[in-house]
Parts: sequence; structure tokens; C-alpha cells
Amino acid sequence: MVAPAAPQPDRLLASPQPDSPATPLRESGRTGLSLGLDAGLGSSLDAGLNVAHAVEPHQGQAPELEQASELEQASEQAPELDLPELDLIVVGSGITGLMTAYEAARSGYRVAVLSKSPDPRTSSPGTVFEAATWDGFINRFITLAEGHPYVTLPPETAVTHGEVSADFQRSIAAGGILAQPYEQWDAATQGFLRQRQATDQQPSDNLQLLQTYLDENRASLAQWYALLDQALQDCPQLLPQLALQTRGIDRLYTNPSAYALAQHMQQQQGILKAAYPDLATAIATGTDPALAAYGRALTATSPPVTDGATERPQGMLTQYGLAFDVQVLGQRWLLPQLEQLGVRLQCGPEHRVTAILRDGQGQVQGLRTRTGQLHRARHYILHPGAYAEAALLAGTPAQHRLAGVKGLWLRLKRADRLLQTRHPPRPCKIHGPKAPLQYQGVTYPGQVTDLNVMAKPTGGTQTTVDEGKPPWDGGWDLIIGSGYVFQGFFPGPQPDSSEAATLARSEALALGAIVQVLNRVYGLDLTLEAVLAGTDPRIDRPSAGCLRSWSPDDRELRDLLPTSSGGALIIHGGGNTGSTTKAPFISQVALQFLQTIDLGTVPIDRWANTYEALRHQRRCSPTSLNPRAWATLEQRLTDRAGLNHPTGTHNQTG
Repeated sequence: MVAPAAPQPDRLLASPQPDSPATPLRESGRTGLSLGLDAGLGSSLDAGLNVAHAVEPHQGQAPELEQASELEQASEQAPELDLPELDLIVVGSGITGLMTAYEAARSGYRVAVLSKSPDPRTSSPGTVFEAATWDGFINRFITLAEGHPYVTLPPETAVTHGEVSADFQRSIAAGGILAQPYEQWDAATQGFLRQRQATDQQPSDNLQLLQTYLDENRASLAQWYALLDQALQDCPQLLPQLALQTRGIDRLYTNPSAYALAQHMQQQQGILKAAYPDLATAIATGTDPALAAYGRALTATSPPVTDGATERPQGMLTQYGLAFDVQVLGQRWLLPQLEQLGVRLQCGPEHRVTAILRDGQGQVQGLRTRTGQLHRARHYILHPGAYAEAALLAGTPAQHRLAGVKGLWLRLKRADRLLQTRHPPRPCKIHGPKAPLQYQGVTYPGQVTDLNVMAKPTGGTQTTVDEGKPPWDGGWDLIIGSGYVFQGFFPGPQPDSSEAATLARSEALALGAIVQVLNRVYGLDLTLEAVLAGTDPRIDRPSAGCLRSWSPDDRELRDLLPTSSGGALIIHGGGNTGSTTKAPFISQVALQFLQTIDLGTVPIDRWANTYEALRHQRRCSPTSLNPRAWATLEQRLTDRAGLNHPTGTHNQTG
């Protein structure tokens, strides 16, 4: 055995231990034990972190032994890949998986990526990737609250929809988010939903969980400013297609009370950049051209939807944050960077990981892929998202703890013409109340509406002031992402099943809620029927949608299993709507944990505490990143990108 080298300030090379050929492989013999955390961390909210301990096989496990025998035969028939010894295998090529591989390779680890998704750089249009990064559409927001717990919160923090917990108990047709009624789900999925309801009982725990999300998102947002700066240094030609927007994220409210509560909270969190309590007046004065896109809706009069809320935009808050095309970033920077760093990218259906292999002591020996090949390393990090097959996670603490909620996308074409302004709006999150929805002659209660809207140059290329042209001179589209359709465990209910009509109606209602909000906010006359039929030339569906992973208690998975090479296997997931925001944070915590394990000083029964302590250390409080610090980060990246044009530079907090 070769001892791992001592860590250097910015580099650590972990040497994997050789596997013992005499040790049989099997796929069972693992139990999960939830460990408590040190009181000093104040982390009752992180009790979902699990370390799986090896156990000896006991009597009555004949099916497992038969499975082991079959696996041994398969391992004899399928040759092992002729790969150099690896320090780390990352499973999954979504943004978090790629970021994990990037951080590890930069630190000297020898890394391979296994992914059932084909390489997006060589894939044809319409390819199904089974990955949220690639099956979803392009727009990703990086904000303080992009990922947050979908639990019941008190009024001072519940600035969007206040019935989220109940929404996980009823179908979309009944005003919730389930693709089909609760009683139609299988026992495992009903158990997942019951656990969500059971854990949403303590307001103090929910508030603590929310603050943890905010502190981790805050740290990750700061890392994103640095990462995008590095990406533009590495690849200056990235900018024209990246649709990078650095001047903050707007949040639009139709309810004055919600606006006031949100303003107070954002001020407390040190993230507020500008406030427009009366949007109509702000547009009329013309001091911020980025607000002009909302002027059309303000000329109409509409009856209230609910008490205290009208159909028209009321107030706008601008907070520090970023938006960009995640697919361009992945294809044109991250994937080429991984290749330059020597990472083995093995992408495609033949590289689908089907089993975690364990020896007689229950330690992880390797991963088996669809073709029967065995892949071994010292460490493994799994980022399956919502697309993990049940067989892969069976027998691990992650079993039945990652469900999928489908997100949907629309594209409003040449929105500059429709909204009669050449100035694109800043990326905007639109919060509004539920509103009754008509579909096929029936009135439904409506669904949660929390839209991410981002402008994208119509021609796909963004100009800068250095080119001597007005920004976005060729016009722009609006990319809209939203939709909450709970699909359960992968692959979820199938369209060709007996529930096909129910599923089609659920997705139509989710799209209808998006269309309804677009009409209210932008003064349009879109119809759901035309969107579904594809007959309105103004709007289309650029993506079939993607699944985002949810855990039953909104606490991200970080399950830890020992390997036979003295390393660790980490299963991560459940980041709900904030996986892209959190990707740098998650990847750096995981890397630091593996580096700590490589020092050989942490016993397995201390892994959970060690991992959580590392995570705790990386969080950032509002006092550590105040508005002045955010303004500096924003200006630095804006300068790097050459985006110092007048649009969106107005900064007021009154």
C-alpha cells in the first residue's frame, strides 16, 4: 500500500490502494446509520447525513449470496477496463458532477467521470440526457435563495407561496404539485410524501434550515463570481454565447405586503441592491431602462386575484446575483477544461452505472456499468440527481430519498418587439399568487407560480460595448423556466400508462399557470391551447423539461460509505431548485472531505461530524459578505466581461 502524500496548500494527490483480487464482490450487506452531530455545530437540521457501516452477512441472506455469485461470474466474463489507477470516479455529468471533477482534478486527483448521458458537445437536437443540466433549458440563476427549503415558513420569510407543504399532498388539479392524486402513487412514493409532511412540523427547525440554505448559497454565489471570471480568462470567446448577466436579479411582486416582507429580509441578509416600491413610477421616470419591459402590463386595469394582490406588477427588488446559459458554460468551458486536466470523460448509455459493488465486509469495491465492466478508484462521488435507478441506490441510505419534480420551459420570441423596448430586462424571478385556471372547460384552483425569466440574444450572440454596438443589438427572446410537477422516483409515471390522461392534464395545468403569469406581468394575450398546439409564432417550448431532485426533508443527501481502498463513496442529491447555485460549494466541501480522509486521521465513526464541520466552516453569514463586498465582486466580473453598458446600472435602495 502506498501512503497518500501530505497535503500541499493547493494540491493533494491521493494514491489509491490496490484492490485485493481474492476478495469477492457483492451488491449487498450495507445498512445505514444516522449519526448525531456535535452540539457545537448547532446542526439538528443536518441529522439526515448518514454514514453506512459495513456489516457481516448473517443467516437468512441466501438471495444476497446468490446475487453475489452472479456478480462474481459477471466479473470473470467482463474484462476490467484498462485504466490507470484512479483517485476519484465521479458519477454524473450535470453541473455539480462536472464541477466536482473540475475541483478534484485541479487539486491533483486523477479523475474519471462516468455518465449515462451522452456528451452534449456531439449530441443531436432532441437527445434525452436524463440530466437536469442538459434536458432542461439554458437559463440558470445564481441567487441567495435560488435553492431553499420548500417547507412552511412564518410570514416574515414566506415571501412567495405559503402553502408549499400542503402542495406535496395534493394533485395539480387540486391546487398542489403532484402529477397524480396521492392515492395513485406506490407505497414507496407515499412514504416519501408522508415523510415530507412529518418533518414539516417545527417552525424553529424550518427557520434554521432556511438560514443554512442562505449561508451556503451565499458562499457559493461568491464562488460563482470567481469561477465565471476564471472561465472568461480561460476562454474569452465564451462570452458572446454565454448570455452572462451580472447586474443583479430582479424579484417582481404583485402583493405589496409580500414585497415589504421580502425587502426587509433581503436587507437583513445584506443582498439587496435596489428597491422599487412603485414600479409604475420607476418606469415613468425612465431612470432604469431595464424596467421598461413591464410597462405594457401597467397600462391595463385588472381585478384583484386575491385580497391585497392585483394582476399587475406592483413592486420590484433587485438583489445581487448572476444569470447565464449553463449549457454553453458546460460545453465550451467545463468539459474542455476537464479534458485539459486529464479527466477521463466516459459518457453515453454504455457508461450507465448500474450497481455499487461491495466485498464480504460490505466495503465498496467498485462500480459496475451497463456492459458489465468494473470501475475502481480510491474514492467515488455520485451525483445521480433525480435520474437514479432504484437498483443503483438499493441498500444505501439514499434509497427512496431522491424524487423528481419536473420543471418546464417556454421561450417568448423577439420579446423586444412584443414588449416594445430594445432594452432587455434584468433576469427576473416573478412571484405571484395562485389564480383560478380554465382548461378544457373546467376551472382549476391554479398552481404555484415562481418564474425565472431571462433575456437571451435572439441570434444567440451578445455584443459588448467594445464592439461599438448597442448591447443586444439584434433583439432578444425571453426564456421562462418554472413549473412544479412532482413525478416521484425515476422514471416516474409513464405517458403510455393508464394514467396518461392525468399526467397530460397535470403538465398542461403547470404550463397554464406559467402562461397566465406571463400575460399578467407583460400584458400579453397568450393562450394555453395555442402553446400546447404550437400554433402561436410568438412562443414555443424549447425543452421537454427536466427533473430536479428533492429529498423528503429538504436536507441535501451526503451519505458516506467506506471503500476497500481506504477511501469514501459520497452520495449527494436533493438540491431541489438550487443545484446549480450550490454546485461550487458542494464540490469543494466534498473535495476537502476526501483530502481529510486521505490523511488517514479520521475514523469512520467520525466521518459524519467531520463532513458537517467542513460544510459548516464554508458557510458565509450576512456580516461576512455585505452589500459593499457584493458590489466589488459584481464590478470585477462586469469589467472582465466588458458589460459596462448603461442598462441596469441604476442602483437605489429607497
